[in-house]
Amino acid sequence: IISGVTVSGHVIVNDPVGGVIGVGIVEMLARQGARVTLVTPDLVAGTQLSLTGDLVGCNARLATLGVEVVTHSVIVGVSQNHVVVEDRYDGELVELSADVLVDCGFDLPYLPECSTSAIGDALAPRHVMAAILDGRRAVEAFALRGLA
Repeated sequence: IISGVTVSGHVIVNDPVGGVIGVGIVEMLARQGARVTLVTPDLVAGTQLSLTGDLVGCNARLATLGVEVVTHSVIVGVSQNHVVVEDRYDGELVELSADVLVDCGFDLPYLPECSTSAIGDALAPRHVMAAILDGRRAVEAFALRGLA
């Protein structure tokens, strides 16, 4: 999508993160003329944008562009022409028609085939403090084995 391929029809964007990537993709697709539905587990679209002060602006832009926002829902099924979403609070299942599904979820870590311990983002994408804790635990484990 970012490489310039134009997407048309009904596009569903899955944004479990609530960050700038999902909202940016939605805005870009809507400006290109696609009918866009944003699915988020949060109560509003782009919750992480509250850290930048753009939460209200982001939701205003989405409304202006005619984007349908499906809140407090997660995708639980995908088939040829539709996506099934589940409401996180009452468990209601809703089937949405879709021509294209774009997943703006978390990156998966790259785990090379070797005998070393994975730490930080190689273990799972998280915050800096989790990476520091992973590193400390790895050093302590090496020390216990007499490798440090």
